[in-house]
This record gives sequence, C-alpha cells and structure tokens, in this order.
Amino acid sequence: MQHKPSARRQLGLIVIGYGNEMRRDDAAGLIVARRVKALGLQRVRTLVRRQLTPDLAELVAQARAVVFVDASLIGQPGTADSRPIGEAEMPQVFEHVMRPAALLAIAQALYGRRPEAWLVRVNVRDCGVGEGLSADAARGIAAAIKLILGITARLSRN
Repeated sequence: MQHKPSARRQLGLIVIGYGNEMRRDDAAGLIVARRVKALGLQRVRTLVRRQLTPDLAELVAQARAVVFVDASLIGQPGTADSRPIGEAEMPQVFEHVMRPAALLAIAQALYGRRPEAWLVRVNVRDCGVGEGLSADAARGIAAAIKLILGITARLSRN
C-alpha cells in the first residue's frame, strides 16, 4: 500500500551527508553537507546523518533530486566522484547499513515516487578511530562540493 507524501510542495535538491566523526576521514560526507548548507543555496536542503535510515523515505520522495555524500576508501584519495544511482529492489531484510538505492526503493514503494539521485563519494585515506581529517580528505571535500554545485546548476537549468 502506498502512502501519499505530506501535502507540502515538492522540495528542490536534498543533500544528505553521512558518516562518523569518530572515524577520521569518514566524517567527509557530514562536512560536505555542512559546507553546502553554509553556502545558502536556494531550494537546496541539507541533512547531516550518522547513517541513512528508513524514516528519511518520505522526505526523499518529496525531493526533485537527492545527492547522497559519503566517504570512500575505493577511489584515489584527495578526489571525489559522482554517479547516478540506479534502480534497486526493496531490501528483504534491513541491513545494519542502509544504502542510498535501498532508501530510494523504500520511497518508491511507500510514496510512489523515486527522485533523480546521485552518490558523491569523497575519496579518502584514513577511516581509523580518531578525530580530524587528512589532507587528502580536505581536498576530496572541496572536489565533492564542486560536483554538487555542478549538479545544482544542471537542475536549475532544467
């Protein structure tokens, strides 16, 4: 059974940064979201979360588009990359860590709407226990913000 999203008008872009500030560079997604918020961009809402949770599905369903921002140990440290998030099946059992595609699938299943979405990865070096960012993470954060500004500009043209 689908639920209707609340009667509020459709939101613009939502940027959801997530990670753990107690795991050094893993805080990169959180920092990107905070810095994007500080830019005061019109029709851009930012959320800072330790992890993605199903309760975000209604808000996601109201968005025109969503950018998920997370740290990654896969890419070249000090860079950032983005990719569109494809369709995903509804998870059968909730995992300890929810992936963006699963959250989008929940929004579709419950609210009948799956917005355009991207994953922006901040490529980092150190997600060990502790506080503070590496120089690589700082460079990756700057690169991620540029990617998000590019997405914002593209959406405003359409």
